[in-house]
Amino acid sequence: MRTSTQIKAEIEERFGFFPPFFEPALSTPDILENLWQQTLSAYVNNPLPAIFKETLFAYLSRYCSVPYCIVCHSCALRPLGILGKDVLKLIAQPPPKTPQDLDTELETLSQQPIPLYKPDSDASNDLASDSSVEQSLWRCSVFVFLQPSQAQECRAQLRQLLGDVMYAHLVAFLSYVKLCHQWVESYPELSFEADKRAQLHLAPLLQEEPFLEKFFQNYNTTFKEERLNREAELANQVIKLQQLSRKLQESEERFRRAIVNAPFPMIIHAEDGEILQTNQVWTELTGYTHEEIPTIAEWTERAYGEHKDVVRAFIAGLYELNDRLEDGEFTITTKDGSRRIWSFSCAPLGTLPDERRIVLSIAKDITQGKQEEEELKKNQERRFRAVFNQSFQFTGLLTPQGILLEANQTALDFGKFQAEDVIGHPFWETPWWTYSLEAQQRLQDAIARAAIGEFVRYEVEHPGFGETTAILDFSIKPVKDENGNVILLISEGRNITEYKQIERALRESEAKLQAILDHSTTF
Repeated sequence: MRTSTQIKAEIEERFGFFPPFFEPALSTPDILENLWQQTLSAYVNNPLPAIFKETLFAYLSRYCSVPYCIVCHSCALRPLGILGKDVLKLIAQPPPKTPQDLDTELETLSQQPIPLYKPDSDASNDLASDSSVEQSLWRCSVFVFLQPSQAQECRAQLRQLLGDVMYAHLVAFLSYVKLCHQWVESYPELSFEADKRAQLHLAPLLQEEPFLEKFFQNYNTTFKEERLNREAELANQVIKLQQLSRKLQESEERFRRAIVNAPFPMIIHAEDGEILQTNQVWTELTGYTHEEIPTIAEWTERAYGEHKDVVRAFIAGLYELNDRLEDGEFTITTKDGSRRIWSFSCAPLGTLPDERRIVLSIAKDITQGKQEEEELKKNQERRFRAVFNQSFQFTGLLTPQGILLEANQTALDFGKFQAEDVIGHPFWETPWWTYSLEAQQRLQDAIARAAIGEFVRYEVEHPGFGETTAILDFSIKPVKDENGNVILLISEGRNITEYKQIERALRESEAKLQAILDHSTTF
């Protein structure tokens, strides 16, 4: 290990003098060596542009309680061509306080090619030829130093833009500045007047800008005032955060109570399958407590049984939603084995701190309504059947393509057919019509005309069961929807056999009477 004398000689050779900054470490060679090596790697040999380093060092030294660093590094700016008025303007400017203060800078940096620095280029070159880009880099670096807890976006942008090599050098430099501040604050007796930088350049700077002298003279007072202001501002921020936290807790509690006390079953679940909360009504209607169904897998296993995989896949798609969705109706099985019909709707609730997406699902129990609806349908069906089957006419319902959907009992009894013998078949292929190819073709033609909206009517003679035959006043009537499209055909056959027989007998009687009359006039 080198002696302090050897290390001091190297420092003097490098700087041309021995800065007072190192004097407190002279009695401990290992500390002096460590301090010197950090100075070399993080500051002296750091490939960041010299003017970028020195302006950043001078400005950040405003936040050191003793004036040694700010005076010495302000003086180091003069050999780099910076005048006294520009030094004052630099160190007196307000810092960015919030991420929003850097919106312009971050926008500027986001539009630059990546990375700005190429490791194989001349490290002495500036990081950016555009002054606005360099200023943006500089201000973001200040914010990383002063507000590390709020600087995540700045750090990410700097790392992406600078590349890993230059970003590491920037981090090392900022860490070194913090070390220097802590070091000189631990030895407040250090005097900038003994530093050669101040001896050579302080007087010319003060002559160029008299207000700079006042700034340095009042530095301790200004620092204390600014520190008190920062502490007061920080205290206000803490109070505001506490107030916001309290309001957030109150809001969350109101939301929790709204969920728990809601009159509908509600459940909050995360995309990894965890059920975060179920409300009281959910438990009352299903019988399952939150502890019994901690996950979507457990809930679907119990409630949906063999359909669980289909329901899980459906639920998995809910986390992609950006708006409220009506899920539809699902039949669930409760803990006591009863089956309930629930109508679900859901809404995205954003993400948890761990980035998991969460969804609120709300159910409405429509079991009773569905039962009443089903009973109403059955009653309507029974009334329809009663009217349909008790009609003396032969009635059938067809699709527009001529497939028989229904046939009333009167028509079935006429041919002694069973419903299954004719339902689902083309009407012209049913036993009522197969007695004549001509009758079948005429019926097909009638169906085709009715399918385009025409009411078709004609008389036809039909053989029935055994030796029975009926003469029918047959018609096909189209049924249309609200758009005028034919959706159903109604076939009707009114048995007019007796009427035709009476009509024939009447004609025969009239003919006989006429014959008698004609015969009587011949005498």
